[in-house]
Amino acid sequence: MKHTVKSFRSATYFILLILLIAFPLTVFSQTKDKIRIGNPIALSGPAAPGAMMTQIRSYDLWVENVNAKGGIYVKEYNKKIPVEIIRYDDKSDIGTTVKLVEKLLLDDKVDFILPPWGTASHFAIAPLTTRYKTPVVAITVSSLKLREMAHNIPYMFITLNQPWDHGGVIIDVCLELGVKKAAVIHHTDLHGIEMATSIVPTLVGKGVDVLLYKSFPPGVKDLSPLLKEIKAIGVDALIAAAYPGENLLMTEQMGTIGLNPKLFFSSVGIAYPSYRDKFGAAGVEGVMGTGCWNPLLSPAAKEWFDRY
Repeated sequence: MKHTVKSFRSATYFILLILLIAFPLTVFSQTKDKIRIGNPIALSGPAAPGAMMTQIRSYDLWVENVNAKGGIYVKEYNKKIPVEIIRYDDKSDIGTTVKLVEKLLLDDKVDFILPPWGTASHFAIAPLTTRYKTPVVAITVSSLKLREMAHNIPYMFITLNQPWDHGGVIIDVCLELGVKKAAVIHHTDLHGIEMATSIVPTLVGKGVDVLLYKSFPPGVKDLSPLLKEIKAIGVDALIAAAYPGENLLMTEQMGTIGLNPKLFFSSVGIAYPSYRDKFGAAGVEGVMGTGCWNPLLSPAAKEWFDRY
């Protein structure tokens, strides 16, 4: 049985086009030959695989599509203007991300920012979007706290399903499969903390006994002690909030020690082709995670999927 938590990647590009039209007088100089978009994002470090799969390739393909049609029409100039991305490696470091956003806005004088990868990075740049009145389409951020901050960050537009959406779906699946005992683990990035804390109380309230609830550091190199502990207590379900590299490690080590619960769900990276290719389609059949893109949504989605 497969359950996919849908994201709204198609909305990202639609909203970005609206932003480019809605803010022309405030961001464009009087002699504009390019729309310059800054992109501080992980080209190295543990966030790089996720950044490449879910954002960098999409950004570049979008620019290719737009420029192939002559650019984006800007009414103020009565012409189409091509798009250029100025990209810097934030090295998967949040402090570097913040510095690069300010460099792009203040030194490079970009017109807009395409966001970095991951919840914590989005959270870190959110105040900057307000300070510099820079519209940002927030693509890979899942945070209850950002919802609480919404009135203070009017320039950040969030398109991804949030922790309560993910949690609600996986809890329904647990109940459908008759899960009685579960283990919940998460990395200590904001994504993992918020997702786990939104799931555990509801599981308990629905009568599922959470026998283990533990965290691990982002970029962990060995999860086998934690996974052996989970195997020893005999749970029906393992629910994890983790990033792509952590999920590759987790799945590999689960196979090594023979941990195969009735339900295995983890979050980011399960839907990536690299995950399927590493373990084989048969090896990951039944594993559940959050989805990135669905070619069945529309003919346009199918076309994008095929090109991607």
